[in-house]
Amino acid sequence: EIGPMVEIKEFIVNIISEEDRHYVKASLTLELNKEEALEETNKRMPQIRDAILLLVGNKTYEELHDLQGKKQLKAEMRSKINSFLQDGKVKAIYFTDFVVQ
Repeated sequence: EIGPMVEIKEFIVNIISEEDRHYVKASLTLELNKEEALEETNKRMPQIRDAILLLVGNKTYEELHDLQGKKQLKAEMRSKINSFLQDGKVKAIYFTDFVVQ
């Protein structure tokens, strides 16, 4: 069963790189485990976006360029966001756009 969804608007973040300047442009959707989590998630959106920006900004170009790196990032995001929520949890994260330049 699909849970309630919350969209996180597009963001652009510089990422760590040895030589060139690289960035990530992404947007994503959070799938929550229950309706009750919607209100809290929306109230905490500034905190959630901040956590996501910090997590992504600490990644390297190499880490985010492959599938395993993206899966790892999703797991870290989910864990971090769930640490804020009390009324429910993030069940899944879906990248609706993800570009590494």
